[in-house]
Amino acid sequence: MIAADSQSIYWYLAAPERLSAAALEALGAAEDEDGIVVSAWTVPELWMAATRKRAATAVPRDAYELVRATLLDPTTSLTVIAFGERMWPHFEAVSLTLRDPFDSAVVATALTVGVDLVTSDAAIAAADIVTVVW
Repeated sequence: MIAADSQSIYWYLAAPERLSAAALEALGAAEDEDGIVVSAWTVPELWMAATRKRAATAVPRDAYELVRATLLDPTTSLTVIAFGERMWPHFEAVSLTLRDPFDSAVVATALTVGVDLVTSDAAIAAADIVTVVW
């Protein structure tokens, strides 16, 4: 099992060529074996990227719809992890280092589940709070 941040799950489902070889391999293996976990904050983060961002940071609306539908499909091996009571201490601690609340939620998700995180986010990797696969 492995966790994926919003960008990584978007690339995995809609533009896998943008992933590193290690990230693509880790996500593919997890999907085939025990699954990929994604923070519940991923859908709103991608929705904002699809509806409010421009240029390089924007997510095409059809790609957002693909990710959303896949995450909500109970027949996939992708599990959306709700933000809950067990996650609060991780989120609060991580937020002291990471300024972006979406990044903090993603890292808190990986810590709560106890898995590595697929991300290309330099701030998350530099924080050295969770094992990053990229």
